[in-house]
Amino acid sequence: MRLPCNSDARNQRFRLAFLRGNLRNLRQLWLQRSEDRKTIAVRANRSVVGKLSEALQARDPEAPSLRRSY
Repeated sequence: MRLPCNSDARNQRFRLAFLRGNLRNLRQLWLQRSEDRKTIAVRANRSVVGKLSEALQARDPEAPSLRRSY
């Protein structure tokens, strides 16, 4: 078994610092993508509600609208 010298310890610290920085960046990317998915889902739901409301109105003009104001 080889004992680590000072340069090995420095390299180890550098690798750990580099890994921590990359993990932080990956977490930020993951959080941003999560927010993007939520935004897309909200828009898709609004679109579906609008289309369903239009389809029901076309089928029965007397029916109350399902469209909500957000």
